[in-house]
Amino acid sequence: MPGRWQISGIVQPLWQFGAASESYEQQFTPEASDALTVLLLELPPALRWHRKQEVHRHLAGHQGEIRAADIHTAWLQLANRE
Repeated sequence: MPGRWQISGIVQPLWQFGAASESYEQQFTPEASDALTVLLLELPPALRWHRKQEVHRHLAGHQGEIRAADIHTAWLQLANRE
C-alpha cells in the first residue's frame, strides 16, 4: 500500500506529523476537508489561504467531529459578514 510501511503485521503511516495533526484529522472528517477544498477552489488563489484560516477560526470552538455541513454553514456565515 503506497504511503505506508508494514512490519510484523503492524501498519504505520510513512509520514507522521505529530499529535496536532492527528487531533486535526480526528476532528475534521475527510468529507469536511473535501468540502472545504471544493469551496476554496472557487476563490482566486490569493484569497484561499486567508479564507481557510477564517473557516478554521470560526470552527475553533466546535465540539466533536466537523462535517461537510459544518463547513458549508461556516462558509455562508463568513460570506454574510462581508
